Amino acid sequence: MAFTSPQATKIRHYLGYPQVYRQSNPRLEGAIEVVGGDVDAVALTVALLASIDNVWLAMETQALVSAGLKSLDKGDVELYDNQAKTVGIQRIGRMYCARLSGMFGVPIATDVFGTTGYQGDAWKLTSGNSSLAGMG
Repeated sequence: MAFTSPQATKIRHYLGYPQVYRQSNPRLEGAIEVVGGDVDAVALTVALLASIDNVWLAMETQALVSAGLKSLDKGDVELYDNQAKTVGIQRIGRMYCARLSGMFGVPIATDVFGTTGYQGDAWKLTSGNSSLAGMG
């Protein structure tokens, strides 16, 4: 049972790999094929993807709550303080991504639960997917 295109896209996304230039990442692409050939591994991966999806939903919900007003009294504004909950939710998401990373045998290229976004092609150096891998 191979992964569907949307599932493979989520795997790339949650591990932080660019969707474009997939030919530059034969290690992950090969792992998607190999893991996709194992029914039990596919079931575990699909469960992990669903868990990560749930973390995203929880983070979005938490963001809406934390943007809310707790009280407005005589000109004093008090907002809900839910930063700790958001950080805890992010940790759970990162934990699931780490499990996905282990399942596919590739490092996490970009922290999708962070705020920095794509950091360039440094992931090629650590993953051995580039001719630059032995340099440096």
